[in-house]
Amino acid sequence: MKSLLKKVSEVLLVLFSVVPFPLVGGVAGFVLGGIVGLVVGLMLERSILLLVMVGLLGGTIGGRQLALYLARRQEEKQQAEDVVVIEDISDSLLGEHVLGLTVLIEIPLPDVFTYVTTLENYPQWHIVTLVMTRLSAESMGVGSVYEHQLRGGNGRSAQLQITAYEPNRTLAYRYLNAPDFTYQSVCYEFAATETGTKITHVVELTAVERQPFLLSAQRISIWRDLFTLKKLLEPVSVEQG
Repeated sequence: MKSLLKKVSEVLLVLFSVVPFPLVGGVAGFVLGGIVGLVVGLMLERSILLLVMVGLLGGTIGGRQLALYLARRQEEKQQAEDVVVIEDISDSLLGEHVLGLTVLIEIPLPDVFTYVTTLENYPQWHIVTLVMTRLSAESMGVGSVYEHQLRGGNGRSAQLQITAYEPNRTLAYRYLNAPDFTYQSVCYEFAATETGTKITHVVELTAVERQPFLLSAQRISIWRDLFTLKKLLEPVSVEQG
């Protein structure tokens, strides 16, 4: 009996490690629990139907919880790996309401700079952005004006103006007459590294977002955007079998 339960637990661990999703875990637990209940019922010559039902219920609950646990462990492992390439430098910056993070992206500097400074790409990696539209007739450069529309029911929008632009080095902009917007100003600094590009992303928060309990939320938001940008731009590695 013990050897049977051990084999079943090994099968569960292997299955849920391969597909760690709650729904799949519940279904797999449902099936395996039913099989275990049937086997136990046959071995003990007791009420097979009752044991199968107990096995189905227990397997479903246990399978789902195990799948959730393994999914969390997988996410924690991934976050631990990702923290190496995204660094919080807010404490080293001047200003009480300034946040800054850096990210390493393993593709050439010109490609990263072109993508990030094409602000129309914002909706693809900047999660709160719905649309970014250039209003100026001239191309990207100091003085260019854009309309930044956010996601959400209220559809807030504001105009921003480019305040600094140096190819492959700097992009900065400031929002115009938008006291309720999250940021007053945004700056990106780009630098080439041995393996690709380092972006330093610095934002100055508006008065609305300067409450201590909101600072951590904004820091997480910036981290998430940079992580999305990194995953979007870096080529997917294909293992050779």
